Amino acid sequence: MLQIPKRISLISETASILRDGINEGHWKETLPGERILCDQLHISRPTLRAALSLLQKEGMIRVTHGRRRMVFPVDKRPVSSQRRMIGLIINKSISQISPLTFQVLMEVRHHLHLGGFETEIFISPTQEFRYQRLKLENFIEKHSVSCCILLLSSKEQQKWFYAQGIPALVFGSCYPSIKLPSLDVDNYAVCRHAAGLFLGRGHRRLAFIRTDDRIAGDHASAEGFMNGITQSRHTNAKGVIVRHKDTRQDLIYRLDKLLDSEEQRPTGILTSRPLETLMVVMHLLKRGITVPNDISLIARDRDHSFNFLEPKIAHYAYPRDLFSRRLTRVILQLLENATVYTHRNLILSEFKDGESLRSLDPEEE
Repeated sequence: MLQIPKRISLISETASILRDGINEGHWKETLPGERILCDQLHISRPTLRAALSLLQKEGMIRVTHGRRRMVFPVDKRPVSSQRRMIGLIINKSISQISPLTFQVLMEVRHHLHLGGFETEIFISPTQEFRYQRLKLENFIEKHSVSCCILLLSSKEQQKWFYAQGIPALVFGSCYPSIKLPSLDVDNYAVCRHAAGLFLGRGHRRLAFIRTDDRIAGDHASAEGFMNGITQSRHTNAKGVIVRHKDTRQDLIYRLDKLLDSEEQRPTGILTSRPLETLMVVMHLLKRGITVPNDISLIARDRDHSFNFLEPKIAHYAYPRDLFSRRLTRVILQLLENATVYTHRNLILSEFKDGESLRSLDPEEE
């Protein structure tokens, strides 16, 4: 009697049950049609087809003329020559990753460990990709890596993985021309919404502060922020993107230049990363500029440290548990089938109002 496959690792579990059924002689010469198998196993047709594709690669079934699938029993299951190793490719030092992102990574590693997968971390500080490539190739070969998670990846790095055909999931956003699977917060929607919030509360001079890193998610953030301003009904609204080199000195230099400009000095600032948010708040206070009396502030990314700040920082937050579960699920799908049906996976963040955002009267602008 056939079992009903479990819902964890559904494709591999389905393939395992079909494999056992063939070896035990449940099907003598050919498999029944897809509709019959889907009804028997209580699965969808895409899941069945992915499982059948695995068996076809193993040589246990063969599609003949008329699409009848002939079966070829074997004495035991074939053993994969690949180790169950996943590489975490990180383009920053661990200390530069936000605590929430680090937590998500650790939760994903734990979920993968429970599923029988090993993980190995490759730290690659930001530099020209041509200098990283050889080290990356050696890492993948040395550890027999079968799949990679790319964090804070550059366009060149994403392009290389795509060209090499190495299964990889971008923890973040992909560049438009690259069709790797990815999972990220919808930063475009978040920053467009933030611009709308500022405008709705009377602010007309806005700034978005971000690093100068070539990260696709930051490009989407800047695009969403500017579109939220230029496509609004407030024709007198102005926005500026302030890029810094991800150092305290350069951030302060860029911020001072912005604040000293009579034409561009903002009444509303949107920040990207949590550490950047803290540095902006502290430097504003050092200059005698208070939040929100003089400048309102919204943070794109949340951090636990915000719980201890006064005033409370208005920010966006995504459900961390949902993000880690979704990331694990997409990785398993990629490992089992070497593809992901939806390349661009986005999670929505929720706005959390705070004391750092206030409304302005028209005269105050």
